[in-house]
Amino acid sequence: MKTKGLPTILIKNMLVAVIAFQVAFYFTTLFDKPTFPVGALWAVISAYLVLEDTPSEAYMAAKNRMIGTFIGAFVSGIYFYFSPFTLFGYVVAIGIGVVVCFLFKRPQSVRLCGITISVILIAAAISKDLHPVINAA
Repeated sequence: MKTKGLPTILIKNMLVAVIAFQVAFYFTTLFDKPTFPVGALWAVISAYLVLEDTPSEAYMAAKNRMIGTFIGAFVSGIYFYFSPFTLFGYVVAIGIGVVVCFLFKRPQSVRLCGITISVILIAAAISKDLHPVINAA
């Protein structure tokens, strides 16, 4: 971020955290109420990852984030449809996510794809009764 005054940075960061948390809180409860804190946390992290100085920078960061997240969720959903969590499967899913990002010419989305796969697969390893499609969503 470029150097700005404390009030601007303070307000911007507070709004990003509150809005991301609230939107995700209500959205996540539509799918699985017990996991809403994880969904809210994930949204706040995502919002901070795309927090940029200008609207065009924020748009590009958000676009890359959304594409990486979608690819990661899709790969994770397919993975869990066929197999439960294993360390080997986790590594293979990460590799497939990287390949898919490159096939779609989106190398800048690889990092966020890997984060998404990690969150979904590890959350599923913790909550074994959560349906794979609900978890990926």
